[in-house]
Amino acid sequence: MHTEYLFQNVNLDSISFINNKNDIKFVFISSYNGNYYGCLSCINLISFKMNTDMDEDKYFPKFVLDVTCEKQIKENFSNYYVKFEGGEYYIEIICETIKIEK
Repeated sequence: MHTEYLFQNVNLDSISFINNKNDIKFVFISSYNGNYYGCLSCINLISFKMNTDMDEDKYFPKFVLDVTCEKQIKENFSNYYVKFEGGEYYIEIICETIKIEK
């Protein structure tokens, strides 16, 4: 499997569950100037894990070192494994499709 870097050195500004909680959208801002950087939509969630060892009052924005993606193919089925690494927390997602806007 090939790992693709989707975003690096950005701040995670918000997380929204959409489409009856079947999809999730992440909005990123620049860690340099705070301007909009892009968003990632994970469509048809299969799995969602988030380490939440964070103080809720200081949750957003949160620095994200890397957002990576691997396409997994098994027989006639494929999905995406997306991972956020931010030091004090992590997010792992498996979904059917991803959409990136920059």
